[in-house]
Amino acid sequence: MLAVLGVDEEKHRSILAIEPGTRDNVDCWRSVFRSLKLRGLDASSVRVGVMDGLPGLEKLFTEEFPNAVTARCWLHALRNAQEKTPARLRLPFKELAQKVMYATSEDRARTAFARLKEAMNGEAQRAVGCLEKDLDALVVHYRFERRFWVALKTTNAIERLHRELKRRTKSMDALGESNLMVVVAFVALRLEAGWSRNRVDSQATEKLTARGRLTQTTDMDDVAETLVS
Repeated sequence: MLAVLGVDEEKHRSILAIEPGTRDNVDCWRSVFRSLKLRGLDASSVRVGVMDGLPGLEKLFTEEFPNAVTARCWLHALRNAQEKTPARLRLPFKELAQKVMYATSEDRARTAFARLKEAMNGEAQRAVGCLEKDLDALVVHYRFERRFWVALKTTNAIERLHRELKRRTKSMDALGESNLMVVVAFVALRLEAGWSRNRVDSQATEKLTARGRLTQTTDMDDVAETLVS
């Protein structure tokens, strides 16, 4: 399934699209984006898209939403980098990477990355390079209000959506189109009912810890913003 989440002017998350398709296929994503615009999404108001690094998706996103910038999901990027890190260095690498991830400004984030590179580049060059090639996209959140930084670092809410769908369809012997529509509607209503109680700038979001309990959302006062995974 291809999923798109958005945040409205009231800072509430909504599921904008759940469509069948191949997530590694850029043409499938083009169809989803254009369908959103045909349904009424104002392309000029989209400000940022957070995604997990599909080749070609960032270029497509900025073509379809020319006023937007793209950001990378930190959790995906860190996971990919750790897979390229020698086992004995994974813990120190993660600790140094988290100093970049949770820095209090873009300058401090880039300084923290320079320290990581100096410390790890000798024995974990592939892992360092994995983060370095996406560094600009990983610090995009600093362009927006600080209270939204946590939300802009991850596509975790879309991961939750996928988990909820898989959990409900895995046990079904047969899943026809009508059944799938019911499941999708149920999951969407369940998630949105919970999200509607907590705006993305609520204390519940601000108090999330730096230990992976991040929630994907986004920002802006008068903007419809699209998050993509």
